[in-house]
Amino acid sequence: MIRTFKADKDSRSAFTLIELLVVIAIIAILAAMLLPALARAKQSAYRITCASNLKQWGLAVNMYAGDNGNKFPDATAATGAFDLAFVPFDFTNNFYPQYLYKSGTGVNRAANNVMYCPSDVYHPAYERIPSYKGNLIGYNYLPGRDAAGGTSCNNYDYANPAFTGNVKAWMISRPKLGGAYRLAPVMADRLQILTATGSWSDDASGQIPMTSMGVHVDSRGVPTGGNFMYEDGHVSWQKFKWKSKVNDPIETIGIGSRGIYTDYFVPVELNGYGPW
Repeated sequence: MIRTFKADKDSRSAFTLIELLVVIAIIAILAAMLLPALARAKQSAYRITCASNLKQWGLAVNMYAGDNGNKFPDATAATGAFDLAFVPFDFTNNFYPQYLYKSGTGVNRAANNVMYCPSDVYHPAYERIPSYKGNLIGYNYLPGRDAAGGTSCNNYDYANPAFTGNVKAWMISRPKLGGAYRLAPVMADRLQILTATGSWSDDASGQIPMTSMGVHVDSRGVPTGGNFMYEDGHVSWQKFKWKSKVNDPIETIGIGSRGIYTDYFVPVELNGYGPW
């Protein structure tokens, strides 16, 4: 008598351990291939939004100039604009509502608010600390600065070779649009590093979590480039190449200030003190 055996249905449909491991390995490989592409796409979206924000600032500055004798908003230290990313205190009541945006400050500010580059994590966090006075932005605002620099710990480094001649002048001798320095940038993305340590992160003396001090960063936390906004409202992108030290040669964006922080905001074409 010949007996036949019917295979168990459950045993035929189950995965073996080896098959399961193979599937997991394939998923891991695909994820490793896709994640960098997704990260690049995210940074690209941030960069586009950031440029769009700067264009809105450009429109606002031009509208303000049209109503105020073609002048830039006053950015002297006496108005509260004592460092590159600080603007006058009265911006909150006079400039923002009329020219830039209507409402939304502090914890109520949207993530894509025009005040900040969307990949800026440091300044939005700083805005939430109790001692915040309301005059910080997420970009470096450049014209109309004091010849003496900013605060004692953030003076502008006029002795730096990249910051002499006309490069100095378009910061402190530029009260109006359309003057001799009309081709110099008005605002720029914030590329800021701790001078002493060469670190792109700062914990703000424990007030806020350790955060990046630059935008458009790579996997090391180092900026890949920055947007620059000009008087006519157009925004251009400059690649950023940083080696390992604050004083290493910078091939694309020059050093603009020093002290506790070093800011990079001099486009390569301005290192030769032009074009004017």
